[in-house]
Amino acid sequence: MKSYRHTFNILLIISFILTLDHLVLMADPSQGNYIIDIINSDKGLPSDDVRKVFQDSQGFIWFCTTEGLIRYDGYELKTFSISRHHDRGLITNTFNDIDEDSLGYLWCATDRGVARLDLQNETFTFYNTQTVAPFRLSYNLIYTLVVDEKNHVWLGSSGAGVEVMDPQKGIIASYNISRKETGMNSDWITLIYRDHKENIWIGSWRGALTVVNPSRNILKSWTKEEIPYDITHFSPISMVQSSDNDYWLGLWGNGIFKFSFQDDSLIIDQHILLENNNESDVANIIFDLCFDKENNLWVGTPLGLHQFQNPNQSNPSHLKFSTETTGRTLSHNEAFTILCDASGLIWVGTSGGGINKIDSKLKLFNTLFINGSSDAPISQSVTAFTQTPDGRLLIGVRSMGFGQYNLNDQSFTRFSQLPEFNQLPSDLNTVNCFLWDSKGYLWLGTRYMGLIKVNPQTGEHLIINKNIPQYSFPSREIYDLQEDSLGFIWVGTENGLYKIVPGEPANFRNFFIIRYATEEDNETSLSSNRISKILIDHNGHLWVATFDGGLNWSSSDIKNHYPLLFQRFQAAQKERNGLITDHILTLFEDAKQNIWIGSGGGGLFKWTPANQRFLSYAPYVSGDIIYAIKQDNDNNLWIGTNRGLTRMAITSDSIRSNYFLKENGLQGNIFNKGAAFKDNRGNLCFGGNHGFNYFNPEDIDPNSFIPPVVITEVKVMNVPVSGITTPDRPLILNHLKNSFSVTFAALSYSQPENNKYAVRLEGLEEGWRILNADMRTLNYANLKPGDYTLKIKGSNSQGHWNPKPEQLFIKVKPAPYKTWWAFSFYALIFGSFILLIFLMERKNQKVKHALEMEHLERQKSDKLNKFKQSLFANISHEFLTPLSILSFLIEDWKQARTSPLKKDLILAQRNIHRLNKLNRQFLYYSKAEVEKLPLSVSAGNLKLFTQNICDNFIPLARKNQIEFHCEISCPETNLWFDQEKLDIILYNILSNAFKFTPGEGTIRLSLILKKTENKTLACFEIKDTGPGISYDRQKQIFNRYQSVNNTPEQPGGFGIGLTLTKSMVEAHKGFIKLTSKPGEGTTVAFSIPVNKKAFGKNEITEISTQKEPDYFMEPDEVEEETLLRIKNLQKTFDNKPEILIVEDNADLRKILKGSLESYFTVMEAPNGLIGYETAVNKKPNLIISDVLMPAMNGLEMCRKIKKNKTTSHISVILLTAKISEEERAQGYRAQADSYITKPFSLNTLLARIEALLAKQQRTLSLKANPNNNQTNNQNDFLTRARKIIDQNLSNPDFSVKMLAEELSISQSMLYRKTSELLNINPNTFIRKMKMMKARELLEENTLSISEVAFRCGFKDVSYFGTSFKKEFGMTPSQYQKKHLG
Repeated sequence: MKSYRHTFNILLIISFILTLDHLVLMADPSQGNYIIDIINSDKGLPSDDVRKVFQDSQGFIWFCTTEGLIRYDGYELKTFSISRHHDRGLITNTFNDIDEDSLGYLWCATDRGVARLDLQNETFTFYNTQTVAPFRLSYNLIYTLVVDEKNHVWLGSSGAGVEVMDPQKGIIASYNISRKETGMNSDWITLIYRDHKENIWIGSWRGALTVVNPSRNILKSWTKEEIPYDITHFSPISMVQSSDNDYWLGLWGNGIFKFSFQDDSLIIDQHILLENNNESDVANIIFDLCFDKENNLWVGTPLGLHQFQNPNQSNPSHLKFSTETTGRTLSHNEAFTILCDASGLIWVGTSGGGINKIDSKLKLFNTLFINGSSDAPISQSVTAFTQTPDGRLLIGVRSMGFGQYNLNDQSFTRFSQLPEFNQLPSDLNTVNCFLWDSKGYLWLGTRYMGLIKVNPQTGEHLIINKNIPQYSFPSREIYDLQEDSLGFIWVGTENGLYKIVPGEPANFRNFFIIRYATEEDNETSLSSNRISKILIDHNGHLWVATFDGGLNWSSSDIKNHYPLLFQRFQAAQKERNGLITDHILTLFEDAKQNIWIGSGGGGLFKWTPANQRFLSYAPYVSGDIIYAIKQDNDNNLWIGTNRGLTRMAITSDSIRSNYFLKENGLQGNIFNKGAAFKDNRGNLCFGGNHGFNYFNPEDIDPNSFIPPVVITEVKVMNVPVSGITTPDRPLILNHLKNSFSVTFAALSYSQPENNKYAVRLEGLEEGWRILNADMRTLNYANLKPGDYTLKIKGSNSQGHWNPKPEQLFIKVKPAPYKTWWAFSFYALIFGSFILLIFLMERKNQKVKHALEMEHLERQKSDKLNKFKQSLFANISHEFLTPLSILSFLIEDWKQARTSPLKKDLILAQRNIHRLNKLNRQFLYYSKAEVEKLPLSVSAGNLKLFTQNICDNFIPLARKNQIEFHCEISCPETNLWFDQEKLDIILYNILSNAFKFTPGEGTIRLSLILKKTENKTLACFEIKDTGPGISYDRQKQIFNRYQSVNNTPEQPGGFGIGLTLTKSMVEAHKGFIKLTSKPGEGTTVAFSIPVNKKAFGKNEITEISTQKEPDYFMEPDEVEEETLLRIKNLQKTFDNKPEILIVEDNADLRKILKGSLESYFTVMEAPNGLIGYETAVNKKPNLIISDVLMPAMNGLEMCRKIKKNKTTSHISVILLTAKISEEERAQGYRAQADSYITKPFSLNTLLARIEALLAKQQRTLSLKANPNNNQTNNQNDFLTRARKIIDQNLSNPDFSVKMLAEELSISQSMLYRKTSELLNINPNTFIRKMKMMKARELLEENTLSISEVAFRCGFKDVSYFGTSFKKEFGMTPSQYQKKHLG
């Protein structure tokens, strides 16, 4: 720590030497174009004391005030206060700070703790000193907060330092004076800031600056003593980061520190002080810091707002905003909080003046004004523009005639003071239009004085009006002038269209005038005499617009004076031509030769020659009155309207419009007709009643922010409802509640009143409707039943549209009497009426049908009884073959009167096992009915296997005098097959063959191997010379309960043998086929794969099970080793060990007693109840019990014995015929010590008895000598097992089998070990190890519950919770809360 501080101090000294002592900034007098809009209590803000301004992820602006939390959408202020939201959890109106997490929740710092606002249902959840742990805070007054990347909320209080809250786990960390390692010396937190590298910076009052990054193990503090500047005290209260390593720190009374943070070291680069006379301490209180989109630094102080341009320079210039600053006037000097929103606007919250919204890009134009002169009244209404051949700008001014405007000094010189025009009448009122003709003469179209022709070279002029009878020109007001390619001058006036034709010889005054006017009953004449605009297009056609008669197009050649024919386009023909008004104000032909028409009230149109229609462009223009149109060098159209200026860019696939208003620097929102001009440098002029705008179009860079569109309110029957819908969860309306309204907003805050909207209700409206901001609420009523989607798109004030619409999904349900089921009900009633006609007839038919059904039921009952009789008979028959074999062997032994041969004994043993296998076939069949039969394939000698099965049928063949051939063409090598299933398949088929083959018949079994591309097939064929099977029965022979034959002479079987055979062949991935001819015999052929690659890994048992089938065992003889173990065991007992046999079968009980009484003292009990009483009274050393018994079964008896303390030490062996793993598991769950399946051998039973009694003696020895070597070995075993489980803890597939393999022991040995040492099975041992680790991880409180589950090898978190609760009696979350509390 000391070395770290030493390094830090050296860095600070170096920084101190390289920088100035401090940098004092003075305000730059340069002005900026800033528009400041004030939102305060006069405009609905509940408090002018604003603590924080914040923009959420949707785009809403939020204000934290002392009178509630306010949401602003550019139009409306929505207040969250106690009076409005007390029923939704709000308990205070004082909000100090706000931030948003990644889930969309807003976190608010208040004087009553921290509040979480759920925006979907507008509910508040508070956490404070009264909250239950682990969410209890140490202090209620939260001054500031920040949400980090993990959604942890860092809370800065005014008395308890910083607490970090996990919304899921509660308080997880704290930083305060009590934690010495933090280096903090004050718990009054004034600043929490999250930088770009996820570092958290903490500032405290008269304390320290602390940086924390838990993931990078950063925790460091700097106090006043470690700052190499002479400051009164060190109180960081604001902070901002300009780049990865540059930080700006605002202090209380000591200005700004600019520093960098590298290698956990803080290096101060600059100390900036703001001075204001004698109030420098106050001026250097830095409330807030913020960078805008242009990297200018904004600084809030008690004495105003400062903007630093290029703040990284050594002496950056800056602008000041205050209540006294002209052009940058704030509502209040205390700039407490600053926000730069997504569009670049600056929001300043003040302590007493509400909100100041500062827009630096709003003023895009400069307005030029007409300065006064001594000889005429001042007017600012500019009516026309032109440019002299030498480049001077002439402008027409209402009531002042015209004059020259100097753009350099913005001065205006009236025509009377210009040498070339001073001979014109001084009472010239207004020039409406200018025209320079091809001869260099200037034509003036005036108001009240008619037409004036001027020769600027000589000053000569000629006035043409009704007072000059020579020219027959009675018009006083001229609206437009145009010259065609022939040099004719076209004049539009209030009483007709005129053409001025030069005379011969050509001179200034030699010309004649032709008038064209409207003529009654002449459709080819002009539609009106009030001419507003003239256009001569690229084809030489004349277009004439009128104030009240629509548009006229010359259909004849304008070279000819007479007749001049026109085609009229008027609103009365709108279905044919598309015009909606006859009030046409302007015409314009663009660079692509498109004709544009500006109307008065109908918006903008474009002429489409292909279909002779006018296409409306009204949605793309801000106003509906078009006064003037010009095109810039980039082919954008500039359109002067009654609602500002529109720039329209048209491409082949899109139209983009920008809208400009007075707030953008225009002279006003209304322009004068025809007052537009493009000079020789490409600059544009637009004039209005308040001056004119002169600008280079390339310099106009409008706000390009694409605003998000949101639905702010939805009401159904005037009741607010949620506006959050999806296609699956729409807004539901019905026939009684079918009226709703929707309010929306485009969240662009620069001139929001000029934002535009496009709406369409899909399902009702085909096209989009363009709406202004004052039409943001839509109302719909009486919609027809169906599905609707309301789509809303929005643009900012300058026409940049968001292409992605906001959507509201709506479903209108029909009235109950108009639903499909209502109509179905109507149809049902009608159908019922029709049906009533046939009721009597049906009644008679029902009686008849009932009699028939009774007869059928009787037949079914008889058939069922016959089936039952046949079933019992067939069961006996299925067991007949092996019993017959045994019977024949016994008869042979009697006749021979000698001891049986070893070979015959082996054959008898085989058939005993065959009886057992028949029983297992029925169990397999029941299993095949509900699930797929599993394969257990191993390597074996197929030839020997098949030969042994054939040998079992040789005695039966001899008895029945059947010739039985077994032809096996198969090498004696290991092949892969499921021995048990193949055994059943062959026995079933051979049994049927022997059953139906008469004496002296022949049965032939053949086996050959066939190889295909991927498989080696074992092909079996069993052919007999029996009676055969009919063709009808062959189709059903493999179906359930279909026997081969079932006649009194030859009774059939169950009808399940061949069904099971087919299932097993298919389970073995083979196929089976039966062919038969009645009277000739039957052939059954089947093939199965026998190569290893034909089977999956889970179907293969690598260890071969075919040493010899069980039925090849020698007759039981007790092994000498077993006898020796029993004799040695008897020496450890004082008397013979006592064994209790509990068996309800007296014969088996007698056999067992006779076999065991040579070695043990044997007691008997006929059922479980007597067995339990005998065990309690006699306390034998071991119990051998059947499972299925009357009074009390073996499982229940075993449980009672193990629960009884006096008998729990007695070992129990269960005997049963049940063979499934689940049934075996039931026995072990009853705490049985061993499990033996019937039938069993005496040798196996004695070996089990000896092992259990030996274990019993060892346990007694351990209790007597606990510190012997065996205990140490057992401890070593458990240590190894725990280590292996711990290494595989996170592996969800870790099993008992894998544990046994790691310990190099068998699974059965592992089971005995864990049962002996821990009294639990291996699965429980593994689970308990996982639960202990899970409990340990939960206590550490560093991982979530799901992470703990995955760490402990659980794929399913819910199963982990269930297992944990079963182990510890509570859920993981409950345990975590209890541990942390």
